[in-house]
Amino acid sequence: MHMVRLPPAPPPMPVRPVDVLPAGLVDTLKEAAGHPEEKVLAATDGGSMGNTFEHRRGSVGIAVLMRDGSIRGFSSPRPGLDQTSHGAELWGLLIITVALVQAQVRANVVLDNLAVVRRGRRMWRGGGVPPPPPPARHTPPAQGRVMGPPPLPRGPGHGNFPLWQAPAGLDPDLVRAVNDVADEKAGEELRRAWSAGALARAAATIARERTQNALNRLRRGLQQQWQLSGLG
Repeated sequence: MHMVRLPPAPPPMPVRPVDVLPAGLVDTLKEAAGHPEEKVLAATDGGSMGNTFEHRRGSVGIAVLMRDGSIRGFSSPRPGLDQTSHGAELWGLLIITVALVQAQVRANVVLDNLAVVRRGRRMWRGGGVPPPPPPARHTPPAQGRVMGPPPLPRGPGHGNFPLWQAPAGLDPDLVRAVNDVADEKAGEELRRAWSAGALARAAATIARERTQNALNRLRRGLQQQWQLSGLG
């Protein structure tokens, strides 16, 4: 049986770094900081769904703690061929990096994936990004110059790190809340992609059934005519 791909194709890799930014993210960071010297608390999360290369799709969620205590969330599909969870986590780091450079504010960015945290710290120190370079390859060192020491603490996860402790100066409940919103946004993006794919699959299934029904009616009609002709 021919299976229709569930999720739609991922978007292509953007040409310019600013093309990766969800609408409103830069303005939100500026509003959350209120002043260039104040740090923003933000979190990014990445997720992936699908067991095969053709079906797998990745997504990114980003959350920003505002000055009034509310949390604003953003989501984005993971473009390109790397639709793994790791690829989505790394893409989230690149999005928030570009956004912070554009906003010219400092931040504590919380990530769950330890490998991405370590890579991000190297990137923000100017260590570069392994090939193939993403479109945001020039911004991590710029972000490092803006922010000083790389404030990329590992996040609490979602029950995966029971011994996790918030970095000094950060409220653990707030960190968990921001991290949860980022996770929710990443999940929403995945469900949106797979829902669109499910509709496409349902439409294709109906089309196949209609085609098969039409062929069955044609076959029965030919059998009747053959019998009526007396040649059967």
